[in-house]
Amino acid sequence: MVTGWCSLLLVLGLYLDGWNHIGLLYLGFAVTAGWILTRHQRRGAWSLQAVPPGYRLALVGMGLAMVALAGDAVWHTLYGEERGLARLISPFHLVLFTGACLLVSSALRAAWSGPTSASVPGLRAFWPVVLSTTLVVAMTAFFFQFVSPVVAWRRPGLASLPAGSPFDETVQVYDLLGLLVHNLLFVAPVLLLLLRWQTPLGTFTVMAGSVALLLATQTEFGLVGLVGAAVLGGAAADVAVSLLRPSPQRRWAARAVAVIAPAVYWTAHFALLRAGYGMTWEPEIWLGSVVWASLSGLSLALLMWPPAVPLTAWNRGRAPARTPAMPTAMPARMVGR
Repeated sequence: MVTGWCSLLLVLGLYLDGWNHIGLLYLGFAVTAGWILTRHQRRGAWSLQAVPPGYRLALVGMGLAMVALAGDAVWHTLYGEERGLARLISPFHLVLFTGACLLVSSALRAAWSGPTSASVPGLRAFWPVVLSTTLVVAMTAFFFQFVSPVVAWRRPGLASLPAGSPFDETVQVYDLLGLLVHNLLFVAPVLLLLLRWQTPLGTFTVMAGSVALLLATQTEFGLVGLVGAAVLGGAAADVAVSLLRPSPQRRWAARAVAVIAPAVYWTAHFALLRAGYGMTWEPEIWLGSVVWASLSGLSLALLMWPPAVPLTAWNRGRAPARTPAMPTAMPARMVGR
């Protein structure tokens, strides 16, 4: 839990860094790294063996962060400071992002590899996993914010486009692609957690709502109403999981969740766009977008929860295994060899 709260400081610093460089990102990184480095360690006798299971990859993340900070300083000296989209896809910023993800996901890896049962008594006991997963998704969403329909940087310009404008269809294609990217970030963690746990009610409501709320800060809460769609989508996932009970023996249930949750999420999203922000889409466009989101969720579910492969699939063409011969007495001269 302490790892989760330290990681929260790191991610909040990342989103504040989207407004202005105030250093909270680096403070959060230092606090999280310091906590992981000192856990279970004896004073004056640091040992790699004492690092808890699931946390050792965080040490790799720290190394990547050091490389990224040094490389970024050289990059700024040679090419100047990045702005706009370049800040998100700068090579050393992506290396820093990778290192930070390895730190933030430590609690998730530790819980995943632990001996605990798939059954979880409640959201309170599951909170470290929820917090760790939410923060990893939020970090990833930050780097895709320019195509996120929750951030929607282009809305003022889009509203001024006349109907039938030559750019109108291009904008709609851009919106659809952004919706599918954000839908991936919504569905993927749902399916991932269902591979390991019977998630308690409220897990995905908290996760989806928190990520959308963090993204809303990048528009100074100008589109905060769209957080409601994320909450409804997460709640739909929670209810579907509670009713259908996905498991390795009920793979169809996980696929159903991956179809139902996006359908609710994006239907509510388009409804809120119209009711709260005056954005009206043609029925075939928004309905088609909802169907695309559900189909992409189903496709991801089929990849993560594939049909079982017959045991004979990889044995065809092989010679049948020979029946082992009865053991014979070992000659005296072979004894001891």
